[in-house]
Amino acid sequence: VSRNLLNWQVLTPNKLDGDFRAPPQGGFLSHTDKAQLAVIKKNVSPLGELKLAIERTMPAVLKKLRVLVIDDECDQASVNAARNEMDTTVINERIREILSLLPAVTYVGYTATPFANVLIDPYKQEGQQLDDLYPRDFITALPLPAPYFGTERLFGKPPVDPANVLPEEEGLDMIREVPANEVALLQPRSMRERDSFQPSMTDSLKKAILYFLACCAARHSRGHSKKHMTMLIHTSAYVISHERVSALVEGWVDVHRKGLVDRGSPIGQLVEALWVEEQGRLPADITNANPVGIEQIFDYMPAVLRALEFPIENGGSEDRIDYTKGPKTYIVVGGSILARGLTLEGLTVSFFLRTADQYDTLLQMGRWFGFRPGYEDLPRIWMPEPLKLRFRELASIEQEIRDDIK
Repeated sequence: VSRNLLNWQVLTPNKLDGDFRAPPQGGFLSHTDKAQLAVIKKNVSPLGELKLAIERTMPAVLKKLRVLVIDDECDQASVNAARNEMDTTVINERIREILSLLPAVTYVGYTATPFANVLIDPYKQEGQQLDDLYPRDFITALPLPAPYFGTERLFGKPPVDPANVLPEEEGLDMIREVPANEVALLQPRSMRERDSFQPSMTDSLKKAILYFLACCAARHSRGHSKKHMTMLIHTSAYVISHERVSALVEGWVDVHRKGLVDRGSPIGQLVEALWVEEQGRLPADITNANPVGIEQIFDYMPAVLRALEFPIENGGSEDRIDYTKGPKTYIVVGGSILARGLTLEGLTVSFFLRTADQYDTLLQMGRWFGFRPGYEDLPRIWMPEPLKLRFRELASIEQEIRDDIK
């Protein structure tokens, strides 16, 4: 829009609480030569406003309109998930009503996890008045670009012969194990324990934090000081756990700030040992960036610690991530809000304990899929072994779906 302001009429205000509203003149315009653009939350009320705007548009005008509806995360809320086969969820019904009101409309859905969409019944059931959202004209899987870190590249795929794992079945050596006994120290076992549970610092979490700080220093040495750098910690769905884990991490870093800038201190020696251990474990051609020595890590560590912040990313937090005000260095503790479309800029280290029963939720919670320009050799993920195996299994299922679509 900003490139061609004269060609667009923007119908949604660019404000934090600016939802779409039906245009005050009644409906959509016919006399404008501009493209009309509305960005609409997939909630019942904003969709109702869109339906109202269409219904208020004069029939002669409506006939001239050519409408493109883009449904982002189209497997979430759009698909009819009502238990009874003859019932319809409200958002699904709203979308289908909107499409039925438009004489000339194209509906395109996008999602990284199309499981629900391809399982929609493509045939109209007896008694149903509206078509469903099955992708009846086409469905296509976008090709994976070479620099993209996807499920199979990170986790590998289940070997045909577990006793003889082939190189092409192996993922990149980026996954580090969190032992089961440490998981119990970082997340409550049940909802009953969530209020009284106090997390404890573990060896694997220490390593993940120290490695992240070293990676930030390495990126500074590569000229990335004006870029965002993020570590994700996701241990539990409970808000109170996020607050306590974040306080634990921030307190631990504060206690060790002095030692972290001293290569000869016990914590400084641990940083050095960890950095040396992590070098050379990935293919040499994974990045064009220059290798970083331990001297450079300690040269830039003070700058990293000065920039470090500890936001909490959940629906109840007032201290949320914000990448709009200059470069950020974050250790962010998050919850279920991570499971849909949230981009963590410059994500380098993930410490991830939480599992899920649904494949789409598991894939969406793993925010580490994507591009890592100039630091392809640095990302690492700490997680329990069973969770790693679930992601590996998911890689083969994802490939099966791609093959089926093809």
